[in-house]
Amino acid sequence: MFAALLFLSSTYSLSAQDKRTAEGLAESRGSVNAAPSVRSAEDVKVVEKLGTVMLPEVMMRGLPFDQAIAQLTSLSRSYDRGLKGVNMMVFDSGDTNPPVNLVARNILLGTALEVITKRANFTFEVKQGVIEIRPDSGSKGLETDFFPLSDSAAVKMTGVSRKMKSLPPGSPMPSEPGYFPQEMAVRNFFVRSGIFFDKAEGSDISYDGNYLVVTHKRKDLDRVREILRRYSGR
Repeated sequence: MFAALLFLSSTYSLSAQDKRTAEGLAESRGSVNAAPSVRSAEDVKVVEKLGTVMLPEVMMRGLPFDQAIAQLTSLSRSYDRGLKGVNMMVFDSGDTNPPVNLVARNILLGTALEVITKRANFTFEVKQGVIEIRPDSGSKGLETDFFPLSDSAAVKMTGVSRKMKSLPPGSPMPSEPGYFPQEMAVRNFFVRSGIFFDKAEGSDISYDGNYLVVTHKRKDLDRVREILRRYSGR
């Protein structure tokens, strides 16, 4: 089964041609019925690695985006069976280089790349055997703010501490991979407060125990700030 490539169906992941490539790969393994690959052999290899290379651990806390991609490239080489990994190139004329937070274990290379790029408002596609990463033009109208949020304030909001290994029974789970229990609880808290992350394409929220990083429309970012003020006493 090639279920690992399901992440390619997301709107912020690979291009339509790359999706067809993934579907062609999946067909060769008998998981779906799809048209054959339309990309080069190099592109096919890259897409396959995104869906098969497993990273035992990814630790990124406030890492500049270009360094996060460099780290992911290095990890791809370390855990690729052929030790070749994949090549990634960032094209960012605005030199935004936003900080990235991702703490995860046993995560697919493609899933990690998907989470990182989505949180930073970037997108990627495979061209001539290279993963090209650019700012996501589909996220216009969205802004990213960074809010200090202590563990004690997060516990006050959610009842879930950083040390907990799982959410309480019955807690809804976010659709995106790469979240830890407290981060899931914080996300769910804001969803219950009426701030949704599935209606505005490119919106996202992440929490690393110190900072809450939110990408959303300005009015929703202002709502987040007001909510945090009530719980942090500021």
